[in-house]
Amino acid sequence: ANEELTLEEIKDTLGYKNSHNYKQKTVEESLQYKTSTVLQNRTFYGNITTKEGIYPSKVIVSPEYKNDTMSSTEYIDYTGDQTSDFIVKLESYSRNLVVLKRRSIHIVEVTGITTLQTEPKEIIENNGIRKRHHAIKTNLGICWFNIYGLWYYNGVSTENLLKKDITIAQ
Repeated sequence: ANEELTLEEIKDTLGYKNSHNYKQKTVEESLQYKTSTVLQNRTFYGNITTKEGIYPSKVIVSPEYKNDTMSSTEYIDYTGDQTSDFIVKLESYSRNLVVLKRRSIHIVEVTGITTLQTEPKEIIENNGIRKRHHAIKTNLGICWFNIYGLWYYNGVSTENLLKKDITIAQ
């Protein structure tokens, strides 16, 4: 029998669904982001714009080992998120995603994440950053500064480096 296939069936047959394990329709063609980081074989994209709207406090997550694939159906949705507190920069350190927002910092543990709905393990209120270059990743952790101090996150705890006594060696 001579069967005619639709364009969508041809795309699925040629491997998009087979290689990515979902249909091409679920992939956003016009998705834009302002910041991203790679952690645990996934890419995390923050401050999202799609055809449907602007989501400045949303984090979209790529499928595992498919860092160049973005889908608006896979995202981290954690409680306590204020939509007016938009994401300025994403960083990763150890097994944690550090979401640096305008008014707060959210530290989300990503180890063994099976569901993309997770509570931040730490929220530092009234301690955000204004610009992307106000934070940097080092080999010892994440550092950022704001009007309240110079902050350092080492994967376990956060401290204000300006509140320590500074001694000058002679």
